Amino acid sequence: MVIMMKILITGLLPYDSGKTTLALMLGEELKNRGFKIGYFKPIGGHNGWYQYETVIHSLELGVLVGHDAYIVAERLGLLDIVDAISPLDILTMPLDPFSPGFRSTTYVSRMSNPIGSAVIARITNVWRTNSDHLLERASTYVFCKDTYDRINTYLKKAVDELLDVFREKPNTMVVEANTDYLGKILDSRKIYESIDSIMNLISGMFDLVMVESYNDSAAPIPGSLDSKIVLVVAPSKVAVYDGERYKESVLLTTYTSSPMLLTTTKVLDILGTPMAIYDLPLGPGDEARKVVSELAEFILRIEG
Repeated sequence: MVIMMKILITGLLPYDSGKTTLALMLGEELKNRGFKIGYFKPIGGHNGWYQYETVIHSLELGVLVGHDAYIVAERLGLLDIVDAISPLDILTMPLDPFSPGFRSTTYVSRMSNPIGSAVIARITNVWRTNSDHLLERASTYVFCKDTYDRINTYLKKAVDELLDVFREKPNTMVVEANTDYLGKILDSRKIYESIDSIMNLISGMFDLVMVESYNDSAAPIPGSLDSKIVLVVAPSKVAVYDGERYKESVLLTTYTSSPMLLTTTKVLDILGTPMAIYDLPLGPGDEARKVVSELAEFILRIEG
């Protein structure tokens, strides 16, 4: 059976809802059933201090990549296009609270805002060549000098290593700017339209594509709302919603603002009863695989 489906995976909590773990297990289950499975992480962010392995992976691949995109791409065999399936990635680093002239209130404010501690951001553009299965990519790295100036010497060394590696890659440009400049880019509708078009290209290469949201965002990009099914994940639970019903609820809730600013919890109040709810066992053992197998079966029955 050939299907063409997009599944949005979003979480109820800002952190540790379990979206990536579910995407990994569901992707592997469907892949084992013979389907060509894709994955798309429109927006990713990672802290080089708490997730040091992302710095190592980025150096090895020559591409800035976060934890979620890396582990799913590795398991599903997508590392060769990891920059395409994760087109916007932001590396943050902890600022030095004792750097000269740095007020403690400013430190707390910037550390509380991911953009305030961003040091490198990768923005990748993707287009198709004459081959249906070959993607051309070009990446721009925004180097936030104001963050770099406020991190310690060891972290600066790591950032320098990353930038040196990225500059050697073809079709790559490094632009020195600051966090205000990056914030303006991320506030622009144009960048999300570009990511939408990349998602459409990726979707055409696979039978089924899982789109993983960031944090507890109800819709990471506008096009993610055009999903057949939405999986809402919380620790120990996953609920299945009809994609059209979910889209209507999001648009109704955000009729005066952007869907990307909406959290999943605000959508659930008007979504109504899910199509199905599954208990998730503790750990990735046989019980978890059985539940994910049942979930996969349910999803495939919906597609018919």
